[in-house]
Order: sequence, then C-alpha cells, then structure tokens
Amino acid sequence: MKVIKNIGKYLLHLVAIGIIAFSFSPVINWYITHIPIMGVDFFNTVTFADYFSKNIQLMPSSYLYFWYSGSPVIQNVVFFWFQLAGLMVRFMPLLESVKYLMMGSFLLLLLFTYAACYRLSRQHLLSAVISGLVGYSVNMYGSLIWGGSLPYFANQLFFPMVIWLMINYLNSGNKRWYWLTILATGVSLLGHMVNAGSFVIPVVLLMIFFGWRKIYISVKKRIYESVVYISLSLLMSFRLTYRIFESLFQSLKSGNIGNLFGFGRSSLYDFRPAEGGQVDPAILAFEHNRPNLLFSDTSIWLFYLFGVSVIIFIIALLIGKDRRRLWEVLLWVIMAVYSVAYIYLNSYGVSFLLQGWYRSYWHFPITLGLASAAMVGYGLDAINRRVKLLKHIFAICISIIAIVGLGQTYTNQLDSFFLQMDIRGSTSSSHPQILNLVKNQAELNDLKIKLVPSWINPDDRNNQIFISDQLINIWWNSLFNKPLTRGYLDPVTGSYYLGNNFLLEQAIEGDGLIKNFKYSENTARNMAHYYIDWYGIKYFAGGHASQMKVLPLSSYLENDIELTEEIKTKGRYSIYDNPPGRPQIYYDSQNLIFYSFKDELTSSILTTTQAPVALFIGDWIGYESLTKILGMNNINSQKLITVFTENQLDFYSYNDFSKFDVIILSNYKYQNKSRVFNDLLKYITNGGKVLIDSGSEIRDAVSDDLPEIFPFKTSQRKALGKTWDLKYDNGNELFSGVNINNFDPPIFDKFEWKISFPADQVKPNADVLLSQGDHPILIYQQIGKGKIIWSG
Repeated sequence: MKVIKNIGKYLLHLVAIGIIAFSFSPVINWYITHIPIMGVDFFNTVTFADYFSKNIQLMPSSYLYFWYSGSPVIQNVVFFWFQLAGLMVRFMPLLESVKYLMMGSFLLLLLFTYAACYRLSRQHLLSAVISGLVGYSVNMYGSLIWGGSLPYFANQLFFPMVIWLMINYLNSGNKRWYWLTILATGVSLLGHMVNAGSFVIPVVLLMIFFGWRKIYISVKKRIYESVVYISLSLLMSFRLTYRIFESLFQSLKSGNIGNLFGFGRSSLYDFRPAEGGQVDPAILAFEHNRPNLLFSDTSIWLFYLFGVSVIIFIIALLIGKDRRRLWEVLLWVIMAVYSVAYIYLNSYGVSFLLQGWYRSYWHFPITLGLASAAMVGYGLDAINRRVKLLKHIFAICISIIAIVGLGQTYTNQLDSFFLQMDIRGSTSSSHPQILNLVKNQAELNDLKIKLVPSWINPDDRNNQIFISDQLINIWWNSLFNKPLTRGYLDPVTGSYYLGNNFLLEQAIEGDGLIKNFKYSENTARNMAHYYIDWYGIKYFAGGHASQMKVLPLSSYLENDIELTEEIKTKGRYSIYDNPPGRPQIYYDSQNLIFYSFKDELTSSILTTTQAPVALFIGDWIGYESLTKILGMNNINSQKLITVFTENQLDFYSYNDFSKFDVIILSNYKYQNKSRVFNDLLKYITNGGKVLIDSGSEIRDAVSDDLPEIFPFKTSQRKALGKTWDLKYDNGNELFSGVNINNFDPPIFDKFEWKISFPADQVKPNADVLLSQGDHPILIYQQIGKGKIIWSG
C-alpha cells in the first residue's frame, strides 16, 4: 500500500511538472522568437558566452583580450553564467545557447517554487498553479526584457532553491540540506552577487533564526549556523566576494552605512532639487508610485489565491487548537512583507542594496505564493484535526480556484500579458538595429559578413579597431575577434588609470584636443599618431548616425587614411510609433563608416623591435605626464618603449635594471637605501642611463645625505618665486626649438610651486643645464660609461 501511495505521489509530481512546463511554454516561445531581441545588455552576455566557448575553464585563468587592451579574466567580474553559456555554445548555436539558458534557468526557478510551495502546503495542484502564475507575472522578467542583465535574471532561481533546501533542513534536521544550502549560496554569489546578497542570504538567515524546526536548537547554535553559513558561502565565492570586503571598508570609512556592500547608491536616494531648492514634485510622485508595479505586474490570480488562503487560515485559527505553530506561517508572511517593504523603502529614499528598478520586483510574486502555500498548509492541517470533511472541501475549492486562474490566464489573458511584457521591456542595444531583427544564429552569421568592409579581417587579433559607439562595442566581440580599443563595460583598472584613453579619444575623433583643450593642430596630430601606434589601432569606425553621439575622425588625420568605406544595412525599428510596446520595423538604411590607417602609422600588438626601452618607476600620475610629453612629440613605440611600475625600488636588482636602456624615477619609494642605490650606481657605471625627478614630496627632495648617483650631496625644496628666471645655454641642442617665454608661471592654485634644488655646490664633473635664478634645477652628469640627468 505504501509503495502504491508513493508511486501515486510521484505521478502527481510529474503531472504538476507537466502543468508548469506547459503553462510556461508560451513564454519560452515568445522570448526565443521575439523580434526585436529584448534586453538592453543582451549582447554583453553573448560576447562573454562566445569568449568562454573558446576558453573553457573552471577557474578563470585566461586573458580577456578584447576590451581596453585586455586584462586577466580573474580581475574581471565574470559570472559563472557566462561560463555555462560558453559551455552550451560548444553544442548549440551562440544566440540560441544564451536564450535557452535563460529560459532553462527560469523553468528551474518555477520548479523550485513548486517544490517549496508543496513542502509548505502538501497540495500538488495548488503548488503547480502558484508556480505557473509566478511565470505569468511580468515583474519576474525585468532584468531579462528591460535591462538585459541576463546573469542576474538566471540567478533568480537560487532564491526558491535555497528556500526549498532550508525547508527540508528545518523539517528534518538532516544536516545535508544545510550543507547543500551553503553550496547553493556560494554558487549563487558566483552567479550574481547583487541578488544573492539582497535576497538569497537574507532569506536563509531569516529561516535559520525564525523558521519552525522539527528539532529545536538554541539561539547560540543558530548564531553558530549563521556564521558558518556566511563564512563558507563567501569563501566558496571569494573570487568575486573579496570585492564586498573592499566596498565594506570604503563604506564604513566614508560613513555610508546605508550601502555597506556597495550595491546601492547612498543611504538616502539622490533626489536632485530643482531650482529654488525644492525637489521636483513630479519626480517625487514618480518615485513614490513605483511600488504600484508590485501589484499591477503580478498575476491577479496570485492575489485571489492569497485572499482564499487568508480565509482558510482565519477559519483554522478559529477552530484549531495548536496555535503554537503559527510561527510556521508568520515567517512566510514576513518574507512577503520584506518584498513589499524593500520596494517602498527604496521609493522613499532608503536605498540599501539598491537593485535598479527594473530588477527590484521579481521576488514578490514568489514570496506571495509561498505565504499563500504556508497558510493553506497550516489551515488545512489544523482543520483536518477537527473536521476532516471540511479540510477536503477547502482543498477542492482552492484547487478549483487555482486551476481556473491558471486556465483563464492561459486561454484569455496571454495576449495582454505579452503586451505588458513588450511595454515593460526594452530592445537590445545595437547599431545597426538589424542585429536585433535576426531570428537565429544562422541569420546572424549571414549578416556578420555584411557588417565590415572586405579589407578588414575582423578576426585578426594583432591590431585594434577604435569605436566610440557603445551600441557597436556591445556586440562587436560577440561576432568578431578583433580587439576594441575601448570596451562596453568599464575597465577593471577604474577611472584613475584612464588618462591616456581619454587623451586618445580627444585626439582621434572630433578634433577634441583642439576644440576642448586649445592644442595646436600639429601637437594634436602628434598625440593622435602616438596613441594610434601605442594601442596598435589599424582601423577606426565613427561619424555615422546613431542613437548615441558619435564623433567623426579628427580632421587632421584625413591624410593618414588609406581606405574608407560606408556599410549600409536595411532594418530599423521603433517601439513608440505604434500602440505601446509593439515594434514597427522600417526597412530603411543605417550606416557604419570604417577607416583604415596607413601601415606605417601603427605597430602591431605583437611585433619585433629594436627600439630602446625605458622603465618608469613611480606613480601613475607621473607616468601619464611622461606619456603625454612623448605623445606631444610623437615619440611612439617605434622610437621608444616605456614600461611602468608602481613597485618600490627595493623590488628590483641590478640584473633587473640592466634589462632596460633607460630608467626614469619619479615619485619613487624605497626602503633599503644603500642596496637600491648601489645597484643603480652599478647600472649607470656599466652604461645605463637614469633620469631622476625629485621635485615632488619624496625623501630625496630634502636630504643631507643623498646617494652617490646624485650630482650633489644635500638638497632643499621650497618655492623659488612666482615667475620664471630661467638661465640656460642657448647653444645646447637640448633647448633647440624650446621657447622659454611660453612657459606658464610656476603657480598652482594660487600657490607657488615648490622646487627641489642643491643646498650645496654641484659636483665638479656635473653640468648645470638649467637654473631658476641661482638655483640649478636640471643637471647632467657622466658616471663611468653611463649618464644621469637630475631634475628638481
């Protein structure tokens, strides 16, 4: 009898799974076939999927070559969904792999929602319908159809998964479910830290502390379970979660306690006051109305079921005796309240763990369904102990209501559901828009050969193409291997190291250096040539009409072009010319304009050279000053190669120094003075060349005992006037073509520059090249076979 009962139970589970899959199948078909492609950042995931299909690895260890000159994968925020999509690409076409992965992950979400609801209600049909109605809630799809944050969307499945695992643990006391919860949480953090940190971890902690347990444990043990849970989950995902600790430190340091983990903006929402110091009432009204989407975009039948569940729950309270188990229901009500309160708090300015509105609502349909299942489970159990017949009546009634709701939605409301999906969604970012009109990978492959001129090999990785249009950058490397000088996402180095990239953009497009910084045309051209060579830029695309502001090639580079071609594609659409959400496709032209620089203007990424190599040891600001000077004179990599390091001098030995033709020291640091400068002295004596700039706030700017390589023994650092009184040898070729009178005065922010200079006589074998008044500030000295130039 027990075997038959178990078989029947499993058959009912299969029927429930069939109902869920059947009800979700129209959504799968809608998403897979939808034209245009939905989700702003859709092609970002496609780009990473293509990369990882060619670089399959469990632990990211390769080099992400295609944006901003590349960086190690381990330094990038690479979600495991990218890797999983890459694995699927080995067996399926690229576009289909990404789309089906998204739908597969969501189907798993629905199945785990069903499993969790069943554990709470013990009602197969009700749980299946709740899961199906969650799938018919537009709120669930914001990150898929609007933002296109596909890893975030796929990662939502871990929310019902950990709930199901924890229900099993609390109801059985079996520790394997606890360890599986830790494993699932660790993987969810690798999948996307934001929704894991905002919902997965909080709900597990809530269940550890307040969930009803079959085997009671003390508060002390619950605290221990929580510590172990968080510690092991973070340790499993440390490849990404170490960033949380960095954000935590910075948030605490800055007093931003409302945003401890760097997911939100600040502790108060950034409402920008209008003129007169008053917040625009329209903005406030808009923000305060955002929570309405919780109710308008969640399936109405989930609310009906919730209402019936409340009735059953109240009746159970009235006739039931075991009210101690109310805690079982209260936990799930608290979760639903958290889902609502989370949105309301954000809409009124308390922006902890802010998600971005388009992906803030998805958890509510799930928690609403779980609360309904918990009340039904408690209610039917309590009623069954008093009036068994009444329990069966209520179970049949709510099952009928549930199946009617799901059937009504499937048969009569799908059109309005998909229209609402179109209204709430946004198409994928791309230029030209025809990329979003392809139905499958085969069509995309046919299109890609038409997107570039025949004289560009788009898979050659030994040079780069400069494109400033982000609507092209997002998809370029999903189709082609050629690296982009820029990228779609921000570089891992952060903005601090982007000075050269900024100058490149100003130099190469739109005459930016002339218009914005008043450079001469000759200097601007030199800087463009320098950066084109340094970054290995062979091609340029720009000047086309786009949704973004796209600047043309700088006018002073027109004579440097050997080939140019305009590519035209037919296929543009608008989602605003028709009733809301329904795209209108126009078969008129959009264009791309490509340029090829002359071969002698650029160096390949991998090339052989006999150019001298200079090692710069100091800070990045000093190095950017050096490259800017080199750029203004177009001393590019064909003439001099520069290498940068922020390490202290102690990090290097004589053998390291001897590998370089020139060493430049600026804002440098050291610990072992004797060892470091003895190695440098040996390097110079044997023919090396060193330039030392000690004019900044470093140890050697003010010293009574300078190392032997300096052309004097003691130094001072102070202001030497607000005007220049420069003295130098006009016959020295070093100053050929230099007009001292064009120098700006030595003033910064109304204060005089502080300049380092010798406090005593320079050494007899040293030559003073430049002085400010009577104080030498540029000195040359021969030491053995080598040379040193000191600057203050």
